[in-house]
Amino acid sequence: QRDTRPQQQVAASTGSQPTPPAAAAAAAAKPAAAAAAAGSGGGSKLLQQFRDRLSGSRFRQLNEALYTQPGGDSFTQMQEQPGLFTQYHEGFQQQVKSWPTQPLDVAIKWLQDKPP
Repeated sequence: QRDTRPQQQVAASTGSQPTPPAAAAAAAAKPAAAAAAAGSGGGSKLLQQFRDRLSGSRFRQLNEALYTQPGGDSFTQMQEQPGLFTQYHEGFQQQVKSWPTQPLDVAIKWLQDKPP
């Protein structure tokens, strides 16, 4: 079960220092970039599965940073590190593939079923 308390409360209750979302995102960008660089020449199915999981994990980390920090901080972070934008959207695309129902398809059907 996920702890939904603000990061400062979690840090206070565990005795650890909170990691600012921007710092956490920057730290995680290094392994993702290294994995992408190492695998640019193809690879095994297992390696591709690893890349997909890494991309999904990166998406979740970036997504959490985006919804827990002020919008201006997120904007600055994306401006300073344009690769984060690409990582986020690639991860999002991977996540969408695993959803049993596509929310956009549900919304489109709902709109199509409405009288004009």
